[in-house]
Amino acid sequence: LEMNKRNFIFKTTTALSIYTLQNSMRRAPTLVSTVEENKAKFATREVERAMKARELSRKCGFPSDQNLMKLVNNGGLINNDVTAADIRRATEIWGPALPALKGKTTGHTSPEVPPSIVSPVPDAHRVQELNCDLMFVNGVCAMILVAKPMQLVFAIPIAGKKTGPISRAIAQMLQALRARKRNSPAEST
Repeated sequence: LEMNKRNFIFKTTTALSIYTLQNSMRRAPTLVSTVEENKAKFATREVERAMKARELSRKCGFPSDQNLMKLVNNGGLINNDVTAADIRRATEIWGPALPALKGKTTGHTSPEVPPSIVSPVPDAHRVQELNCDLMFVNGVCAMILVAKPMQLVFAIPIAGKKTGPISRAIAQMLQALRARKRNSPAEST
């Protein structure tokens, strides 16, 4: 290997099939292995299955090997013959998938958007129509209210179907709408 007008000589060790850099500048060996040597460790069919595993990883958006193995082992994929061993073999042959590493090691955070740039909610200053209904889940009653055209949804648990709890729930929802400085509808119950 020639780099920056310097020659680097690699020698292989027979037992491990690993190349080591013979460099007078460095005392410790540098270990390098090639994909072809890694493929040679496996049968042709195993390499083909490893290629299928890498293709499956690509189709799934390059999840981590552990997540992909969970998906395969738990039956999360239908009509799939890739196994966890194929996924491990693909990593052993080619190393971790580069897009998976890039996606998980970005190391940056999104810039904060100044409040002056954030636009107000559309239709926030228009008169809102309120639609409400009672919902029962496992015997618990809740008042659901949708403010249109904003599509703002409220859910408040209430004590029952009587007028008092329903009126208090509507009053709470109207108060929340006012707190958000939105135009509230006519207050009739």
